[in-house]
Amino acid sequence: MDSDAHFDDFVPECLYSLSTWRNSVWTLPIASYAQGIMYRTDLFKAAGVDPLPSSVADAGMWTWEDYFGILEQINGMDLDGTSMYGTTVIGAQPVPVVHMYSQLSASYGTRWFTQFPEAPWDFTPTINSDANLAALNDWKRLYELSPPESINYLWFDAGTRFSQGDIGMFYHWTPYFYLVNNEGYLTGTPSPVVDKFETAVLPTLTAGGDQVVSLGGWSLGMPSTSANQEAAWQFIKWATSSEAQKAMGEVNVKGYQFADFSRQSNYDDAGLNEIYPFLGTQLEMMKLGDGKVVRPPAPIYTSLEGVYGLQINQAMSGQVSSEQALATTQTLFENILKGNQMIPYGVESFDDTLENTKALQASLSGM
Repeated sequence: MDSDAHFDDFVPECLYSLSTWRNSVWTLPIASYAQGIMYRTDLFKAAGVDPLPSSVADAGMWTWEDYFGILEQINGMDLDGTSMYGTTVIGAQPVPVVHMYSQLSASYGTRWFTQFPEAPWDFTPTINSDANLAALNDWKRLYELSPPESINYLWFDAGTRFSQGDIGMFYHWTPYFYLVNNEGYLTGTPSPVVDKFETAVLPTLTAGGDQVVSLGGWSLGMPSTSANQEAAWQFIKWATSSEAQKAMGEVNVKGYQFADFSRQSNYDDAGLNEIYPFLGTQLEMMKLGDGKVVRPPAPIYTSLEGVYGLQINQAMSGQVSSEQALATTQTLFENILKGNQMIPYGVESFDDTLENTKALQASLSGM
């Protein structure tokens, strides 16, 4: 591996969640997302609510129960003639709703399978659990505090709805930490919430409890059949380099911004922190990230996600109860996994942990 790839500079959790499989690196991250909170500071001040913690070190007592309490307090409040919704959600099925819902359910302790990514792999589903039932019931509470049309919202819809100025607080992918400064998706027109919101870390289920943050994003790779592998490799190294990422982050004009960094050096950069003052919060959420637990990249994941998203959406609309939605999801997961010979799992497992990725990263860095 070329030394100019600077593997030691990648945030390990980003490399682990986006780019590794069975102790090999298949891609390099070019845009990494965690999840975090955006909230209206002017609304909080009017409601007499204290600012939220921007650091895990200050979040010892910050829980989802507190989060819901604030939402219920601010929902329906009038702010300068605008009636405020407590929050907004991504409700569209089959895929979008899973991206947002799975963050809540992971924080509540939900896991998709009996054992994965730790070895030995056992894909017997555990989606119909008490933890996930509590999460789904609370997800429905979030929807009750959201605009009714959010049941059909895609990723951009939820982010730009906060930009419209009638949403008090929501959690979302970290690119929206800067995208909400636009009144629409990358329109270049400032939104009414500019300078009226802050970012915060996610709450935990219990005070001081463990947190698992969803990580996603985009990465670059090349097929083994590429006729131009060396040229592709040089481009990938350049595009994912600290220097190129910084240059992208400095293009801060007409609503175009970029702060989805995968490299520690970009988070340490004073100039980028001046442009994006939330980078410290974002990095802390990255460091708590585990994309292989929240939305596990197991074979046939997309089939499972489609089933899951439909059932969550139907529970939101009241077509089925939470109990029915999870029971159906469990049954369909089992059928799909058995039909694809993943239950029982007869192929060799790999102990695909963050610690093993860190060891791989060190070896590729010559450490």
